[in-house]
Amino acid sequence: MAAGRGIASGLLDCFFPPHCCACALPLPDAGTRLLCQNCHDRLAATRLNAPLCMLCGRPLSADADSPAVLCLNCRITVPHFSMARALFPYHGPAGAVVKAFKYSDQYHLGADLLGEGIRSGWFPDFGAGCEAVMPVPLHRRRKRRRGFNQAELLAKEVAGHMGKPLSRSLLVRVRDTRSQTTLSARGRVKNVKDAFAARGAGMPESVLLIDDVFTTGATANECAKTLKRAGCTDVRVFTLVRTVE
Repeated sequence: MAAGRGIASGLLDCFFPPHCCACALPLPDAGTRLLCQNCHDRLAATRLNAPLCMLCGRPLSADADSPAVLCLNCRITVPHFSMARALFPYHGPAGAVVKAFKYSDQYHLGADLLGEGIRSGWFPDFGAGCEAVMPVPLHRRRKRRRGFNQAELLAKEVAGHMGKPLSRSLLVRVRDTRSQTTLSARGRVKNVKDAFAARGAGMPESVLLIDDVFTTGATANECAKTLKRAGCTDVRVFTLVRTVE
């Protein structure tokens, strides 16, 4: 069976050679299905490093005088989650990979990008003390249309890497909300208000919540609020990418 898959993969590469997700140039190595060397180098150069907002992970000015600094948004409204971190900004090579992962049915790409971060030692250790890993849920109708929940695929990889249990059913989306993509920051908050509910018993005290993209943090914040109402005391958020203003 493995030999058959190898032959099929070789035929696909012959007729449909893999291309770099970011620049669309053909990949010289058929075994590499993520980025060309140039875009890979750009990926490494764009990963998000300190100084970051200690709560939401927003990049701060390089002249910030302390790592324990809040961005303006978090000073105005403290989020319900304890901390949020992302590997890369949404623009550039990482954003191109995430878009292909999310909208082009290339399910492996999210895990590939996450794996790149883990292998390179970029995966943050701030979730080490969490009891469970949990994906941001999709509504059942949205999941049926898309065929998969991208956050759940990522959460499975993270849970395996950290050796933590994966909790798929304790948090559910009870409203099929509009896409957040075209909404304003205020509209995003309103769109996801009361969109989630906690289900079942045994809510862990500390959770690492996983999603693919952090934009304004409205979805992560609403999830964290729901989890804390259900007895969770510490919700940390990890995403592959985040928007950077």
